[in-house]
Amino acid sequence: MSAAHSATIPSGVIAATADTLETMSREIEQLGGDLCSSPALAEQFLDQLQAIDRFSQTLSQLAHVLRAPEPGAAINAVCMDELRAQLQRAHGADA
Repeated sequence: MSAAHSATIPSGVIAATADTLETMSREIEQLGGDLCSSPALAEQFLDQLQAIDRFSQTLSQLAHVLRAPEPGAAINAVCMDELRAQLQRAHGADA
């Protein structure tokens, strides 16, 4: 997304998007927790449950970046290495 395009997105849309991402993150985290309550399922689907956790974390981190008053600092604070690098590249391309 170009800097010119991002400037045209109303702040209310960005806030609503962040809220939706955070809600989805919580729902996915709850789903993963529910599935982990069954030891048999947790053992059988360990890789898939780890992916569910990663999805939840990604959505939450993206919501945090969208809400941040200083996107560059929020991007640098992303705890997931691949996501942080991807966002840093995109942020650098917009500068």
